[in-house]
Amino acid sequence: MISPGHAHTNDIMTLINDVDMSILTEDVVESVFAGYTYAKTSAQTYELTTSKVDKLPISIILDINQSDNYVFRTQPGAWRRVIMNLFGNSLKYTPGGYIKVKLEVKRKPDFEDDTCEFRFSVTDSGIGMSEDYINNRLFHSFAQENPLSQGTGLGLSIVKQIVESLGGEVEVRSEKDRGTKFTVTCPLKESRMSPNLCPTGPEGEKDLQLQQVTKRTKGLRVRFEGFNEEEEFHVRDLKNKTASKLSLKALDSLCDEWFGMKSCEEGDNTAEPDLIIATETCAKALRTSYSQNPGKVSPTPVIVVCQGAAAAQSTTAITVPGIIFECIGQPVGPHKMAKALASCLDRHARQAETPTNGANSLDSRITELNLGEEAAPHRTDRLHIVESSRPHLTSISSAPEIRSLDTTSPKVSKYLKPSRALRCLCVDDNPINLRLLRTFVDKLGHNHVLATDGLEALEAYKAATDEESRIDVVLMDINMPIMDGLEATRQIRAHEIRSNLPKVTIIALTGVADTDIQQEANSSGINLFLIKPVRLADLEVILRGVVTGQDKANLELEEEREKIKLAEAEALLKVECADEKTPGINVAVAVVKGEEEVVQKAVEVCEYKKSASVI
Repeated sequence: MISPGHAHTNDIMTLINDVDMSILTEDVVESVFAGYTYAKTSAQTYELTTSKVDKLPISIILDINQSDNYVFRTQPGAWRRVIMNLFGNSLKYTPGGYIKVKLEVKRKPDFEDDTCEFRFSVTDSGIGMSEDYINNRLFHSFAQENPLSQGTGLGLSIVKQIVESLGGEVEVRSEKDRGTKFTVTCPLKESRMSPNLCPTGPEGEKDLQLQQVTKRTKGLRVRFEGFNEEEEFHVRDLKNKTASKLSLKALDSLCDEWFGMKSCEEGDNTAEPDLIIATETCAKALRTSYSQNPGKVSPTPVIVVCQGAAAAQSTTAITVPGIIFECIGQPVGPHKMAKALASCLDRHARQAETPTNGANSLDSRITELNLGEEAAPHRTDRLHIVESSRPHLTSISSAPEIRSLDTTSPKVSKYLKPSRALRCLCVDDNPINLRLLRTFVDKLGHNHVLATDGLEALEAYKAATDEESRIDVVLMDINMPIMDGLEATRQIRAHEIRSNLPKVTIIALTGVADTDIQQEANSSGINLFLIKPVRLADLEVILRGVVTGQDKANLELEEEREKIKLAEAEALLKVECADEKTPGINVAVAVVKGEEEVVQKAVEVCEYKKSASVI
């Protein structure tokens, strides 16, 4: 362990380097939260049924005050450990509510010219600690207020020793059942490197992107939607603040101080905002509003702040023609926001330059399931849709067919008709995506069943009990309301086990390309994992493989049945030709082979012969 008076030059945490503390903090908080989310999701994978108790959401708020220079000459390994332990503790003891990570730099007159006061704090609305524990045992090794809690109780002890070795101090404030706040204050020397001279590597790229985006966003108007809504539960914290209000304040400060954007209220009719930052719930409302009134809603770019990385990746797949959605997962720091803003502004600029496609683009040349938004303008084999000429979709069942508006004869499909039509269950909460799925399945010569969420898909699968209505393939979207695709898959697999049914082929269609998300999908019971946009040719190959596999399995089953019938016939022939002494031997042979039906028939023949001899 590290102590102030001992040298530890061989420890990797003592390596001194020039490091951007804002990037380091953002990366560590992001990594720890990603690991926490993955562990939490993996634990739910093995649950056969869903818990009826709704789990409280948790908001991660990253508030990094704007500063001319966050590059300091310090020990990055030591600071990573401090941030990791303090933030990890808050995640561990905060079942719901919020965790706020704040970073700021202050110059003090009593410090040297190149020394600043670096302050890092973690505030949560968790279970809190008693005053007696804080005063007597908090920073002791192997100390835990609840002895049944997971962990060794070394985290805070290590944090205190590291901070003191760096010349800083740790301050704690906590109340039982209201929350905890840890504040680390430490004097750090600014790097001799000029703030305008970006370091090389990933940090240099992030800083350069931040500077470029700031020039483009200065003076833009931004509106926040969905952050002032009433929360489902009230959290009593140290300052009686809610997660939504803290998130709104941090995002407003981020846009104003780092990017020079000005916020405007929803009721302000002086001018339309240049950008909207919304919650997941509000983003769905915006999507619905635009789909129903495409001409009346301004196509302002929307940045959606999602609950986590997986939700952000899945929500990115939402296709809303005319509106740009850029989804990012919490926590949101200046560098992540800069990346989202750059992508959003670039896509908006490309959309403005791209000529509007009319209804004539809806012809038989559709060859890709374009569920993403960034379809290249020059591609003719992707679907470009403009809602202004499309009829209103009142329901899934009454959605109009995509028909060619050309007067010429339709082109002959290059896809071969399958030897047997599959029954495909298409699941997606977006009516546009669901319509495309249906069109593609029909074009490949298969039958479709539609569902708008995971619960509806589960009920449809359970209802298909006979051979004619049995589901062969499920095309499952991942992120959906009511019940998501992964939970629906787990429920389907559980139903198959309980009912002794053969496993159906489940294909996940999503914008998630992360390896961890794929592993979670596979562990949930998904057979194939296809990244959007999915090519129609790839979908044809997969469905053709399902047909071939099922035909092969059916052929093997028929061969096995023929063998059983042949064995029964031979056994019956032996029984009929034998005298009164031999039936017992033949019956014994049949019992050894496990042929119960043969035994029953042999007994019946013997009884018949006995009755005939008596007569």
